[in-house]
Amino acid sequence: MALANYDSVFQRVGILVHVLLGATIEDGIVRPDNSPRIAKLPMALTRERLTANIRFVKLHDVEGVPTPKPVGPPKSCVEAVHLRGYWPGIRSLVGLVETPVLRADGTILTNPGYDSQTSLIYEPAGDTPTILDAPTLDDAKQSLATLLDVVSDFPFDKPEHKAGWIASVLTPIARHAFAGPSPLFLVDANVAGSGKGILIDCTALIITGRRMAVMSQPRDDAEFRKRITALALFGDTIVLIDNVARALGGPSLDAALTATTWKDRLLGRSETVELPLRATWFATGNNVMLQGDMSRRVCHVRLDCKHENPEERRGFKYPNLQIHAREHRAQLLAAALTILRAWFVAEKPDMGLRPWGSFDGWSSVIHNAIVWTGTPDPGATREELLSRADRDSAALRDLIEGWQEIDPEGNGLTASEALKKLEDNPNMYDTLRGAILELCDPHR
Repeated sequence: MALANYDSVFQRVGILVHVLLGATIEDGIVRPDNSPRIAKLPMALTRERLTANIRFVKLHDVEGVPTPKPVGPPKSCVEAVHLRGYWPGIRSLVGLVETPVLRADGTILTNPGYDSQTSLIYEPAGDTPTILDAPTLDDAKQSLATLLDVVSDFPFDKPEHKAGWIASVLTPIARHAFAGPSPLFLVDANVAGSGKGILIDCTALIITGRRMAVMSQPRDDAEFRKRITALALFGDTIVLIDNVARALGGPSLDAALTATTWKDRLLGRSETVELPLRATWFATGNNVMLQGDMSRRVCHVRLDCKHENPEERRGFKYPNLQIHAREHRAQLLAAALTILRAWFVAEKPDMGLRPWGSFDGWSSVIHNAIVWTGTPDPGATREELLSRADRDSAALRDLIEGWQEIDPEGNGLTASEALKKLEDNPNMYDTLRGAILELCDPHR
């Protein structure tokens, strides 16, 4: 009850927590300046708060009279309270948001502070945008045009990839309005300098007013699991795996993308905790390869730049897009919220889209709301990735079979020796030839 007197103390999955501000580099994750995060309440701060709200005394004999004398709280008392696991009267905390977000009933959380309906803390990053209470489809279409104007200079490979970017902006804002997980948004390009980083910055500036929490691609699954646990504990809403250089995927990331809770052992504690996991994941890289079933968990945003030296391009509508996005953030954020709110006001029209397996809740809101505005289906990007993954798997099988044909004795061939053999025998080894062309097609 004494701890409940502090508005800054919360409970989260059996842990006492509080909110901190400031840039950090922890567990391989870089967070920008002034970004709020959830942290465990240290034992010393529990003691401090108990001392400030409770008068602890010890009886001393003064001339035969038991007399109370102020003392600090006993260590056993502090530990018992700190580790209790459930604290009546202390509010539960699901997460932190820095922007108005859509609730499950279609209303928008706009009042700063703790929201009892969602158990979220809203810490505004910049001005709170003004959103119409009952926007129409025309309002949603106008809002869509506002968002697309910002990215008009990006060389999206197909309209569906541009729709994927719209989905990446709407998802963190609607993350608490649907049940279940959301896919990872992969922003990749055919060449370096195509604008992946600027596009990601633009997304983050609209959502939070600052850059995303960033982590490099871990080298092993154990490290990936450790970083996911840190993200779940700290309550990050958007996180970027930057400059993916190896095949993206693995057991821990696959699990994180198909669940809304995360079980792991916290550092320094022997027991396992179950944490809410509501982050929206992003990744960037050039011609990123996906590992295993990762293609089923990805919404693809592909940039295809035709310039030989993309970094030398000029004549952009917004020469410094980051500054423009920051200065017009309230308008851009209002546009994103208007699309979502208008779809709810219209009684959530079902656009009859192909189900997005593992992400039904996300698809029911984001997928439908985007297509409702007349935008191409971002789900087509997933189907393209799945088709490519199937082709790659078949080509790898053909590569193994074809290599056995060209080297039946199993003596071993270098790649150059195999290519020379193919060149010298144009009417032979069709299986291997086709596999190499599929896997190494220069036009893909």
